[in-house]
Amino acid sequence: MNHITGVYLNPAEYLFCFDECPGIQALRSLCPDLPVDRNTANYRDFQYERNGTVDLLAFLRVKTGNVFGRCTDNHNRHSLISVFKEHVSLQPKDVQLHYIMDNLNTHFHDDFCTTVANLCNMKYEPLKYGVERRQWLQKDDKRIVVHFTPFHGSWLNMIEIWFGILNQKSLKYRRFPDTDILKKIILDFINTWNKHYAHPFNWKYKGDGLHKNAVSRFNKVLLIESYQMDISFLNKQFLLMSNISQLFPSIVKTKQWNQLKELIVLKNDYITAIINNSDKVRIRQKAQQNLENITKILNCQN
Repeated sequence: MNHITGVYLNPAEYLFCFDECPGIQALRSLCPDLPVDRNTANYRDFQYERNGTVDLLAFLRVKTGNVFGRCTDNHNRHSLISVFKEHVSLQPKDVQLHYIMDNLNTHFHDDFCTTVANLCNMKYEPLKYGVERRQWLQKDDKRIVVHFTPFHGSWLNMIEIWFGILNQKSLKYRRFPDTDILKKIILDFINTWNKHYAHPFNWKYKGDGLHKNAVSRFNKVLLIESYQMDISFLNKQFLLMSNISQLFPSIVKTKQWNQLKELIVLKNDYITAIINNSDKVRIRQKAQQNLENITKILNCQN
């Protein structure tokens, strides 16, 4: 998060936010809407017909707010590579290009890394693990640099703001008889946006207070003691708490942190049951190890 906010607060000239907006539905009404009074919404029958979906792959340039988008039938790595290559081809050849993306596996697939290497005119040796490929993509010694948002950190990608605008201004409450018309509506909105409404999105948030909020949220989850909580989520929370304690030691002096220390003890049976009831051996071992680690960290605090 700190890295991404730093990128926004001092943006490169050619910084782009990229993401997919998948599964936009083309729905056709089976009955026309009934008009009513001026200050009342139309009456719409609940029945509709599904006529396929469209995926939108879009790039927002932070400096200008301009959007480049392509509608595709899917958002697999082949579609990503095709649209990504087209976007890069439209940029100046002698500048460094920065892209903010999330951690969808296609964004660091080996084929995508090979594509980036080819576009940078450099050699790429295949890397076995995703973490290695993400590290390679993030290196700034090449023409194209990818900045990955944290897992579950899609709110840090400004293209999501624009997706909201697209939905609110052009798609919400509308019905489309087929995907061709839906694609046209989307592309027409992009052209209208770029011509009349595009503007820089000035990022000001620095993450103040978020670390305490993360601890407080986990405390609330433990307090309600719901067995809907999945072991994968629990394991990630243990890791998050450990990272916060190491990277932001001032957080451990807060009342939220003291409450977490008490809850780990108070809810031990609940936590242990979630771990032991999982049939995923590997994640169960990781969760147990990370529980012991966060317990050790908590006990070492005054």
